[in-house]
Amino acid sequence: MTNISTRGNVVTIINVFTVEPAKQDALVTLLARATDETVRHMPGFISANIHRSVDGVRVTNYAQWRSRADLEAMLRHPAAMPHVREATELATNVDPHVYEVAAVRGGRSIPSRMALGAMATGAMAIGAYAVGALAIGRLAIAALTLRHGRVRSLLLDEVSVARLEVRELVVDRA
Repeated sequence: MTNISTRGNVVTIINVFTVEPAKQDALVTLLARATDETVRHMPGFISANIHRSVDGVRVTNYAQWRSRADLEAMLRHPAAMPHVREATELATNVDPHVYEVAAVRGGRSIPSRMALGAMATGAMAIGAYAVGALAIGRLAIAALTLRHGRVRSLLLDEVSVARLEVRELVVDRA
């Protein structure tokens, strides 16, 4: 999973492909397939995020690797080479650069769909009674009883719930 942090020891490659609008979907499909079938199985792979520009002329791949050596090994690997070649052929320009995260800033937190889904499935109950296993990052709580509460922000990477009882759940998106 992608984690953007200045504390991480990851290498990020941001590759901006310029494409004809008629080829944008084909490139997105190719990059997703290449990641699923080949790249994600390579040593050092952490994550890939494929973005399509709304004007139809760019596709950006934001990928994280454990090290620059792992990234370079993937680019030389025989299984990855056909995907790289095909992506290059679909694009009119390819502009890859390797980065380190220099700064991270955030705005007002808005619960993501994942967080709202987690709340709805019981990882968190607002104005409800919940009993179950709760794991948030490195914090683990064996049992939680919440009679009434309010949460302004929630970030979840992984949630495990062994048993849950919810009598009432109210989610306010405002």
